[in-house]
Amino acid sequence: MNDQALRGFGMLAIAEPYAWIRDGRTITAPVAHPYWTKLVPTLQQPERWTFRSMLWINKDIDTTQIPIQSADLTAALI
Repeated sequence: MNDQALRGFGMLAIAEPYAWIRDGRTITAPVAHPYWTKLVPTLQQPERWTFRSMLWINKDIDTTQIPIQSADLTAALI
C-alpha cells in the first residue's frame, strides 16, 4: 500500500484480508493508512473469519459505501 506505483489507482480490492476479532471489535492490518480509506462489509459475522473482502479507496476520491447483506462483499459508490 506504500508502493508509489499504487498511488495512481483509485481502489484496491482485497480478498480474504487479514482480520480478527479482539474485545468484540474487528481489527484489520493495517488499521488505517494515510493515502487510503478502508471499507469493510456492512454485515460481519461473529466467527473467526468475520468478513472476506474489503476495499481501500484512494483518499482523493469521494466515496459512499453501499450496504450489502453479505460478509463476503464490500461495495462503494465512487
